[in-house]
This record gives sequence, structure tokens and C-alpha cells, in this order.
Amino acid sequence: MESQLIAKYRPLFVLAALGLVPTVQAQVLEEVVVTATRREESAQTVPVSITAISAAQLADAGVAGIRDLGTLTPGLNMNARSNVWIPFIRGIGAGDTSGGQESGVAIYVDGVYMSSPHAGQFNFDSIDRVEVLKGPQGTLFGRNATGGLIQVITKDPTQKTEAFAKVSYGSYETSAISGYLGGGITPNLTADITVQYGDQGEGYGYNLFGGQRTRLQGDRDKGFRSKWIWTPSDATKVTFAVDSQRHDTNTGDDRSLLPGSVAFDGTTKLGGFYDVNYNFPTYGFVENSGAMLKVQQDLSFANFVSITAYRKLREYNSFDNDALPTSVVEAQQFLRVNTFTQELQLLSKPGGKLDWIVGAFFMHDLNGYVPPGGLQLNGVQVTGTAAPVYVELMHSMDTQSIAGFAETTWHFDASNRLVTGVRVTRDQKRLAGEIRLDTTAVGGGISVLSANNVTDNPPAASWTKPSVRIAYQHDFAKDIMGYASFNRGFRAGTYNTVGVTGVPINPETDNAYEIGLKSQWFDNRLRFNAAAYYTDYQGLQVVISRGPTTDTLNAGAARIEGLELDVEAAVTDQLTLRAATSLISSKYTQFVSGDLCSIRNNLGQTTLGPVCSPQGNELLRTPKETVNLGLNYKVPVGYGTLQGDLDYFWTAKFNWELDGRLVEPAYGLLNGRISWEHPNQHFGVAAYGKNLTGTKYSSFDVSQAGSRGGIGIGDQYVAGAPLTWGVELNFKL
Repeated sequence: MESQLIAKYRPLFVLAALGLVPTVQAQVLEEVVVTATRREESAQTVPVSITAISAAQLADAGVAGIRDLGTLTPGLNMNARSNVWIPFIRGIGAGDTSGGQESGVAIYVDGVYMSSPHAGQFNFDSIDRVEVLKGPQGTLFGRNATGGLIQVITKDPTQKTEAFAKVSYGSYETSAISGYLGGGITPNLTADITVQYGDQGEGYGYNLFGGQRTRLQGDRDKGFRSKWIWTPSDATKVTFAVDSQRHDTNTGDDRSLLPGSVAFDGTTKLGGFYDVNYNFPTYGFVENSGAMLKVQQDLSFANFVSITAYRKLREYNSFDNDALPTSVVEAQQFLRVNTFTQELQLLSKPGGKLDWIVGAFFMHDLNGYVPPGGLQLNGVQVTGTAAPVYVELMHSMDTQSIAGFAETTWHFDASNRLVTGVRVTRDQKRLAGEIRLDTTAVGGGISVLSANNVTDNPPAASWTKPSVRIAYQHDFAKDIMGYASFNRGFRAGTYNTVGVTGVPINPETDNAYEIGLKSQWFDNRLRFNAAAYYTDYQGLQVVISRGPTTDTLNAGAARIEGLELDVEAAVTDQLTLRAATSLISSKYTQFVSGDLCSIRNNLGQTTLGPVCSPQGNELLRTPKETVNLGLNYKVPVGYGTLQGDLDYFWTAKFNWELDGRLVEPAYGLLNGRISWEHPNQHFGVAAYGKNLTGTKYSSFDVSQAGSRGGIGIGDQYVAGAPLTWGVELNFKL
């Protein structure tokens, strides 16, 4: 057993050993400045477990969007469903991505909160850095950060004229082009613009419906972002930003039966791992746009910040929910999200014995299924009979949230600091809409099952919740800091918008205890960080499948405890090594509602089994262990500079559903990139590959049981991306 463990972790041991003996000529590691405390500070001085990734590191690793961050971030697990990439941090995320719902991992772009999980589908063009904060961040960032948050900081234009462009082509007829132009307009006005377009002409497999072999289609992205900065005086800075992106996908919900699963009509898995066999077209798009106005004013005694933002999201999805060549459950959805946010901050001047920040936050969010179709379900499973029906749900959630917060950092002396913070949030949510049933095809008609605010006009639900932070940090020596912290966060209450009950779902809360160490050695050539934590998770909002729909409910309690280790070493001027691991132990400690478990019988059919409780099971999408390894080698050659980057991500097995029956086996992904840059740094060429070993894994698994005569549709999966490759040309002014 010991030899197996040594073999498994040999890369980690070797990396640590190499990092502890950097050569005299080794370069220093790049310092990444973060805004985890709403101030610009080095990531190594902040008493928060944080992974900060610079623009250069993102480019070297081929990380093109939030979907790829898990390969570089210990404790972050990314999965996909339809147009949504779902982040889980330390076992906490979004089990329900239906209209009106919000995630347990918040996403911010330039300080602006993205209320919908569907808003995370955008590309990392003209990015300055990405910060992944782990554990509840309720004091300074507020609601829906029980697991943590992902903060994307875009590039600021300067007076210096900058321009760069990238053109690429790769496997599956994938082509992309992007460009950036920025600089000074007047002595006190700068501006930039980023544009990008990408098209994947082919999907990863074939649709075998009707005995045909039709190539699946790929995805398409296009968008722009522009930022303007006006500095009328040394005391005033005004930033205006506008952006718009559209993502079209034909691959997001390409479901297929898992091998060995047999549907109620005898259908089994056909073809290869990436092939499907369905009769209803899969297609979707997300349009995500918005504008932000940020005003920063030096008031002599403090700094004032105002962030005003409006976001708009439109989404359409059609997908074959049954993944079968017959019409059992086919779905279409029309989703709309309109969000207005206003945040005010007053921050003390740096350098005093007491740093403080006070602020207020307001949000109005309208989020849900809207005309012309709302959420449409069509097929025989909708009512559990052989009669085809058509159900149309139009439900939206109207949310108003207001919060006040304050946080202080008291510097006892040069080595000791105490952080205390509190935030009080009041949320009000109202559910409105109607359900329509169309049985015209079998001699019936259209009837409205509920109207005027679904299920007997439920009143608005309100919750007031505090968030708390206490942290003590101590500098043991120069570049060696330890901390201990307590953080309480909460995820806002909600309603079901699919399996509509009209009963509000209460907020979930977590109390997290953490100790950590951040250190740099050998004149910043070796960086070693560690964090250990325990989380008491109460009132979990969990999702239970009920045929073609889902219900969200408060399920009880869970405990999560873990350890994260992160090492980075500049071994020589040319070679940088990285290694990180996340170890998690999680368990549902209480589950107040038993439900029917799904089972697969000896014929391969999926049915509903006895009532069971997930109590004692591991949390969803929470592997016991993940490993991140990286290597970057940069060396001058006869003409120019050659650079190589390898990144490896490994995850242990994890559960897809509460009953623990559907399990994703352990797998690893290896990505690589090699590039050459001209001596004048104006031109370069690169080749890259992702999933170089061709690992087969799922980005999403689900069980659909008990639809016809007690026998369900079966166990389904959506295939993760196979081996892909490409070449790119880079141009820089």
C-alpha cells in the first residue's frame, strides 16, 4: 500500500524536492495582486485561501474561460449542464441551475455580481487576473458565496498604446480570432476594446437516430468588451465598461444512455462514447451583456467607491431530455435575467493602525422563464401516461436584496493583525407565473393549471441573515504568515420554478473554521501555502429529480473538512514547477426528507427503489482528492524564445446524485502548449493540445427513473471533451 501511495504522489514529491533547492540563477516568482479584501494587496498577505492566476499564467495553460479553471485551482470542481458551467468549491456549489436560482459560488467581473449561474459562459480575453476565493466570503462579498467566489478582473487601458491579436485553428474545424486595442484618447482619458469570435464547426460524435450517422455540430462564440477610464484630477477616477457576448452551443446537452443502461422501450447505448441517439434537436444560446459605472473619489480622510451595474441575459435551449429515439420528454426553455446592482464603499486610507471599510449593497433581479415559451415539456412522461401532452411553465423570481457591511483590520504591531467583519442582508423574493397544459393532440384543449402567482398566489418571502468574519494573522518572519479564521456565509432563500410547490426554500448557511500558512522562501523563488478547514453546513438546498422535473428543498446538515497544499518553485531562470492538492472529507450528517432511490435491476433497467436517505453519503461533486501539477519551461533559442507548458489535473471519484449510485470514476487530464516568440516580441506561434491522453469522462450524469410502468428512461451522461489540438498565431504592437 505504501509503495502505491509513493508511486501515485511521486510527481508531487519530486516537485517539492526540486523547489526546495532552487539554483542561484533562478528567477523570482511573479507576485499577483488581488482585491480579496476590496483593496489591492499581495495574495500572500491576505488571510484567505485564494488561488490567484495572472493573465500570463492563464494564456500559458490554455485556460480560455471559467470552465477551465479547475485544472489550475485546488478545491475547485467544474461540471457542465446545457449552457451552464457549474463551479463547486470545497463541496459547495449549485445543484439547481433552473430559472430563478443562484449559485453557492458567486461570480464577479470587475466587482459586479453575476446573479445567474448561466452568466458564467464567457471567454477570458483582455483579462488581468482571476481570483478564486475559497470558503464563505459573506462579509465583503455578501450573498451566495457559501462555497467561495470567482472574481475576474479585466485589463485597464493606459496611456500607452497597446494592440494584440490572436488567430487559431484546430481540431473539429475549430477557428478563432480575437483582438485588443487600447491607449490614451486625451491626457486624462484612456479607452480600449476587445473583440473575439470563435467557431467549432463539428461536434465530438455522431447522432445515430434512424440508422443514420449525422455529425453533431459544435459551438460558436462572439463578443466584445470596452472600458473607458477618465481621471479629471488626481483625486477622481471614473470607469465605464460595456460588454456583450453570445454563446451558441450544439454540444451542451448531447445526452446519451450510459453503457449498460436499458430504457423502458428496450433502447440501449449505441455507437461510441461521444455518439448519441435522439430524435429531438439539441441547440441553445446565451446572450449576456451589461454596463458598469465605477466612481472612485479620494475624500482626503477616506476613499469612496461607487459601483453601478446593469446586466441582461437571454437564453434559449432545446434538448432531448430522454436521449432516446422516441418522444418521451423533450424540452425547450426561454430564460431571461435582468439585474440592477448598486454598491457603495467607504475605505480608510492605508498605513494606519486601523484599516476599515463600510458599505451598502442593493440588487433588484428578475430571473425566470418567460414568453414566448417559458419552460416547455413535451412527451408521454410528463404525466406518466401514454398520452402525449405539452406543458408550458412561465415562472419568474423577483428578488430585492439590500445589505450593509463593515470590516476592520487592527494592526496590533508590525507582526499581528485582527480582522473583524459583519454584514446584514435582507432578501425578499416573489414567485409569479402560470402553468399551461395542452392535450389538444388527444382531443383535449389548453387549460391553465395555475395563474396569478403560481399555486394560490404565494406571498413574497423575506429573510434577514447576518454574515460574520473573524481572523487573526501573525507574521512569523519576513514572507511567512499564518492565520486562523471563522467565517459565516449564507445562500439566499428561493422558490422552486420547475417542480412548483409555492413553498419557499429557506437560506442555507455555513460556518467555516480555517487555519492557514502562506510563505515564500529563497528570495521569492519558492512559494508554499497550506490551509486546513472544517465547515458546518446547515439547511442545505438540495435538488431531487422527479421524472422530467426537479424539486429543491432544505435537506438538513453536512460537514466538510479538508486540507489544501500549494507549491510553486522557480527552479532556474527557465524552469517553473507547480503542484497542488486538495483533500476533502464530506458527509451528509442529517437528512430530513427521505426519497425514493433509483436502482438499476439485473436487466439494466432504471427504476425507483425503496425510500432511502443520503445521510452518511459524500456530498455531490466532491471528490476526496484532486491533484494539480504544472511545468513551465522558457529558454532562448538561436532566434527568439521557446516556451513549453504542461498541466495535469487528476480527480478522485465523486457522486453525481444524492443516493450515491451514479459515480464518476477517477480520471486525469493532461494539457500542453509549446510556443515560439520572435526576438522583437511582436510575433509568435504556438501549438496546443488538451486532454492529450484521450481520457473519457463525463461532464454531467443524471438518472431518470420510474417514467413508464415503473421503468425509467435510464441513466444518462454528457461526454466531456476528447483530445483536441490547435495552432495559433499571435501578433503584438
